[in-house]
Amino acid sequence: MLKPLTLLILSFVFATSALARPEYATKEKLNCVSCHASPWGTGPRTVMGKSYGSHGFTPAKTSSSDLYYGSLRFIDYYATSKTSQRPNGIGIMEAAVSGNVPIVKNEDGSEFRGVLTYNMPTLAPAQTREAYMRWQLAAPSGKTPSYFLLGKFYVPFGLATDEHRAYTKIQTNSTINTYSIGAAFSHNFTEDLHLDAALVNDFQTNGNFTTGDIPWGAVANLRWNPQSLPLLFGLSGNYERFINAPDPYAGSLYAVLSVDRLTDSKVSGSLQVEGVYANHWNASDVNTGNINKNLQTFFIPGSDTAYYNSIADSRSFGIFGQAKYNLSHVWTLVYRFDYLALDVSRIGEHFTRNGFGFEAYLNSNLIWQVRYEAANDPSVVSKDSNSTFATQSDIFTMLRLWI
Repeated sequence: MLKPLTLLILSFVFATSALARPEYATKEKLNCVSCHASPWGTGPRTVMGKSYGSHGFTPAKTSSSDLYYGSLRFIDYYATSKTSQRPNGIGIMEAAVSGNVPIVKNEDGSEFRGVLTYNMPTLAPAQTREAYMRWQLAAPSGKTPSYFLLGKFYVPFGLATDEHRAYTKIQTNSTINTYSIGAAFSHNFTEDLHLDAALVNDFQTNGNFTTGDIPWGAVANLRWNPQSLPLLFGLSGNYERFINAPDPYAGSLYAVLSVDRLTDSKVSGSLQVEGVYANHWNASDVNTGNINKNLQTFFIPGSDTAYYNSIADSRSFGIFGQAKYNLSHVWTLVYRFDYLALDVSRIGEHFTRNGFGFEAYLNSNLIWQVRYEAANDPSVVSKDSNSTFATQSDIFTMLRLWI
């Protein structure tokens, strides 16, 4: 049986949520709201999202309603590297239930609805993930409507990945466990060009009151998904207003390639890549990590204060990459790459991680994933008893059931 401390560590390392798959949006040339309650993806799926997520199997009867969504994920983790922090074992990383309830629906297509997601895993404290009101504005027939959101939601910065351990997400404290209170607007200028913009209390309080040091934050995400190309392009920016510290900001540039569209379905798969540049995000009072491991704890041993002090105010650069090759509608090979230089002036001192594995869609509501990850860190980071998660190679297995 796992010890409480091990469970807590695993929750920091592996807690995830149901995210929009950018490769699906690129392949099908659809907006995220076609399959999710949120206009930029993430969170509860609609009936269309559930049907598409069945991956060629006959959708289950539980997939026939927009009103509810649920996800249950079991994780088995084994750290292969010889570090002091080796949280091995089995746990429940997600036990989330969602309600997506229309309150007012008008004949002109406009509507008002409420969305609520509550997560009750064994690997982290139970928490309200999402709690927002969504106004859908009337739109001409066949056009994507605009949306206003008010409440607690996932901040739409950068490429949506289905794992918060991506270095680019830790780099800017924009992981899938980072929710915030605020207001957001989502609009399609054309059916190809989409904008998300949000003004929030900040990116790291998880919807709680701030201490007064971080009055507000802003984020914008522009996504171009041209119908005539097998590509999706995105550009994001975020900014936080600090009172007693330099204001952190970051920019993300990303792209997704649908191999299916490129080869006219002769080969099935996808490629994703994202580059993130950030300034003033390395400091521990800025990148707190909230319920996740913060940047300093994840990458730098606690005893190595000299290295931390040397990069605390530096500009950073991160890369995320992913390749998928679909062998069939059941089996998919997966490769992931993470890169982070905490100081762009010392670009050779970087952290990397290479992950290899597969996903198997066992039936319409059950997914199995296995991956081995080889991690490397720069030689300038001391190798002591307080080794970090970024030095840790591992094998993990995840089994996910959703309704």
